Amino acid sequence: MRELSSVNPLLAAITLRAAQICEQPFQVTNGIRSLEDQVRNLERGASKTLASTHLIGIADDLHATSPDGAEILWEPLSLYQTIQISMKQAASEFGVKLKWGGDWGWDSVHFQLSTSKYGPSLGLSGQAVVNCQRLLNLVSPEPLEVDGHFGQITDKAVRGFQASVKLPVTGIVNYPTLKKLIPAFERSL
Repeated sequence: MRELSSVNPLLAAITLRAAQICEQPFQVTNGIRSLEDQVRNLERGASKTLASTHLIGIADDLHATSPDGAEILWEPLSLYQTIQISMKQAASEFGVKLKWGGDWGWDSVHFQLSTSKYGPSLGLSGQAVVNCQRLLNLVSPEPLEVDGHFGQITDKAVRGFQASVKLPVTGIVNYPTLKKLIPAFERSL
């Protein structure tokens, strides 16, 4: 499940635990996305927004597979209901609530952590941090080095941005922060 390598560590642990307890085999087909991947998904109708929780590493897409894992199974919906039961059970074991896209009525492969509580923050590394640094560079008076490491300089930039747009100053690039950063990215396209 290499797609879990850059998602939030808690989401990765939940997904791995669900794989242990789920009767339906599944694979992670989408974890973290680059900004360019998200633009392509939006253009081809695979996503409804540029402000995807995949950009900040708090979402993954899980597809049911055949028992040998060789084939993705799109139907019946009950396969995905089985996966969501295991994902929610695993999340409960970690003391976390998880949202399932199937509850929205259209995205039965999607799972995400709380959009206000989780996101890249001090000490994390990876593609989600690269995405955040790139977005911050579109709005920040002092450019950040895009190195994929969320250090003190990135933390200061996040906190400054959050204060400037009147968000709670947490230092976490959560979904409300992402939504405030996306318009600058849209203008850059």
